Amino acid sequence: MSTLSKSKKQPVTANIVRLCVDGWIHRSDEQTNNFSNARTLLNRAIRKSWPYGNRKAKFTVLPGGFIFDKFPEELGEIDRGWNSHKKDFNKLCAYGEECIKQVLTEEILADIAERTKYLILGVDFKHLTDDKIGKKAIKRTHIELVAVLRLTRTRTTTVAWTGKSYPTGEQEDSLVHVVDVGTHCVEVDGLRVLVLGCHDLNMFSARSWANQLKGSERRRRCATMRRVAKQFDPTIVIQHPHQTDSPRIWQAAWSGVKKSLPSVEQGLSGIAYYPRPDCLETRRELRDVLKRTKFGPRIEDVVIKGYD
Repeated sequence: MSTLSKSKKQPVTANIVRLCVDGWIHRSDEQTNNFSNARTLLNRAIRKSWPYGNRKAKFTVLPGGFIFDKFPEELGEIDRGWNSHKKDFNKLCAYGEECIKQVLTEEILADIAERTKYLILGVDFKHLTDDKIGKKAIKRTHIELVAVLRLTRTRTTTVAWTGKSYPTGEQEDSLVHVVDVGTHCVEVDGLRVLVLGCHDLNMFSARSWANQLKGSERRRRCATMRRVAKQFDPTIVIQHPHQTDSPRIWQAAWSGVKKSLPSVEQGLSGIAYYPRPDCLETRRELRDVLKRTKFGPRIEDVVIKGYD
């Protein structure tokens, strides 16, 4: 991880667009992947008026799991949970590259590249029925990745791959963890961006820290992330939740970011707005969720209609 010299001339903020999905990111009858659905959502976004007019956004952010496919069975048994290895992460990133190619067709890429320089989005490998498990332990192997892409009209270049390093309790034994927390620290165009998976934001929550056992794997992962992030000194933090229907979900974690990383000028959560699997209705209005899941200047929202 390279270190930037501190200079007043270096940018600390950027113009950022959140492509917020009002609904699910796939139809209810999907069983393996959502490539077609993801292309439809991006085409809906292209038809929208973007806030920066003739100027490109520096970053456009989509929620976690915006693209997903079935976990590749040909990999066989791989280590997961707290025994996860970087080599398996690298293999799965290669599969992620292929998924992105399936979604960012030539036509879509040309249009999106006119509007933004970098696209940041989640790519999951999972079994779709596991989304409905609720608070039960997830038993099948899965991974939640995040890609940072540089766009031109004719190609995408992957700047960075990262993903979830801090699992929920239900998935800690079945998730392939991103064990190298340094992958969350991404430097582009003089900007220092901390790119987080869904639950990763809670590594900065004082409440989560207090609930961890001293010496546990969770405490060690959080301590490492906090140390690495502080050394990185980011000015932008971008989180990629899969589902957010209440701003209170991430409130304590964002407070922790502001306290432990005073260098941060902009923070935002990618938004897919729909009820949790164990609820019938969303908990708060979308406008409240959008307003209270970002802070700092130059962050604008473009809302895409998702699936019911």
